[in-house]
Amino acid sequence: MSFIVNRWVRGNDFIGRTALLRGLFETTKKTVWVLGNRRVGKTSLLRQIAWLCGRGDWGDTLALYWDLQGAATPDGLRDALLESLEDAEDIAEALGLDVDSLEDLAFSDLLNRLRRKVKSLRRRFLLLIDECEELVEVAAADINVLSSFRRLSQTESPLQIVLVGSYRFMDLDESGSRTSLFLPDFLPPTLLGPFDPEESASLLARNDLDAEIAAEIHRITLGNPHLVQVLGEHYRRLGSIPAALASVTSGKIAEYYFQSNFQCLPEPYRHWWGAEDLLERLAGVTREDPYLPYLKQACIMSGEGTSNALSPLLLWCLGGAPIPAADGSPAQDTAPRPAPTAVAPVEPCGAYLDWLAANPRSLLVLGPGQDPEGATNPPALSLLASLQESPAELHALLGGATPEYVRGESATARTSVYLAGLCLYRHYFDKSPHADIADPWQRASAIAEQDVPVRPAEAVVALDSKTAICLMRSLKARASERYPDIAALRADLLAR
Repeated sequence: MSFIVNRWVRGNDFIGRTALLRGLFETTKKTVWVLGNRRVGKTSLLRQIAWLCGRGDWGDTLALYWDLQGAATPDGLRDALLESLEDAEDIAEALGLDVDSLEDLAFSDLLNRLRRKVKSLRRRFLLLIDECEELVEVAAADINVLSSFRRLSQTESPLQIVLVGSYRFMDLDESGSRTSLFLPDFLPPTLLGPFDPEESASLLARNDLDAEIAAEIHRITLGNPHLVQVLGEHYRRLGSIPAALASVTSGKIAEYYFQSNFQCLPEPYRHWWGAEDLLERLAGVTREDPYLPYLKQACIMSGEGTSNALSPLLLWCLGGAPIPAADGSPAQDTAPRPAPTAVAPVEPCGAYLDWLAANPRSLLVLGPGQDPEGATNPPALSLLASLQESPAELHALLGGATPEYVRGESATARTSVYLAGLCLYRHYFDKSPHADIADPWQRASAIAEQDVPVRPAEAVVALDSKTAICLMRSLKARASERYPDIAALRADLLAR
């Protein structure tokens, strides 16, 4: 089974959350807010609930999934709700709603129509709202939006609302509202936290990783589902924890994870990421700090007994300390930024070169966070643009992208050569090509059109001239100018 990262899961692919699902199934509350920061499985949770309801596992319950991401305005909310109804034809039919006839309604009128239809049902109805923090921006421009939601949540009907989103939802300022408060109905939030050790072990066991390795990966990631899978995938490919960590951090995926989670936290932590004394500030957080649960929920800190501990992966990313071995002794060869030393040219990516030789169809490097299936059939850049992916997300993808991927072409054996070159380039330079281009679309153009410059003087690991020449030939924008296949590249690298 392949690791599944960067997309939601449901059904047999869904892991854990048993107690939370049971609590949501049994609750009689009209409104529930599940607080989850970046990459903790919020969308998967809602998709799993909708899947369980569709199967009849939650009794005679209807569940409609509604994603607010990118809505921005009341019209955007309306369009998102109409899309949800279009995607769930059985729900629309059960409610007696003709989606085509609703397209000209204003958002408030559409919610009123939905409220009246749900009120006439004789069965439980769950409205599953994803990315609820979008309401902060929408309400800032039109406070009446909250009034419409308030009427929906207060209706005497079988309707229950489950919101999921980050702590930014708490920024909702209703001071200008002419109705009673909206946010308190959803407080206190239920925290969607990390996996426990058993859940991490269950996920990793599906990918043939044993209990000892699973325990180490859980310890390093504090059980964040996304990071567990990313580190697990890198370990399975590279065969060691130090190599997996080096691969993950060279692609900046862990750094981006923590940066984006800090942006979701309460004040004052939201602005701590760029501070030079970040580690000292976090080390000063006490057990009495009222926001400590949110630091734990974001897998930035853990706590046992009377003490707190910083995430081992966060310390590693920031160069604060090496990750100790499982037995408590210092790990070997795990410093985040080793001094330049000569190494065998094939050694850093040897296992990856073997994988590429056996699987010459990939368009993206396996990392950061790419499983083999996703690397072979990734979403097109045009699709990602339509989904309004953030520049950071696009840069994370472009960090492992080939010219063929950017140009929308199929992979060949020469594509695998470029991917091997990327792996080696990231090892020697501790970054991806064209990483200095701030605009992701300009960077995409550079990847498609420009050869990658290889300058040994800028390497962070000693790079000899022969290996540099091999890299330059591997990282040509035109496939015809590269090595014909991995075997030819390997032979040239080893020829001394």
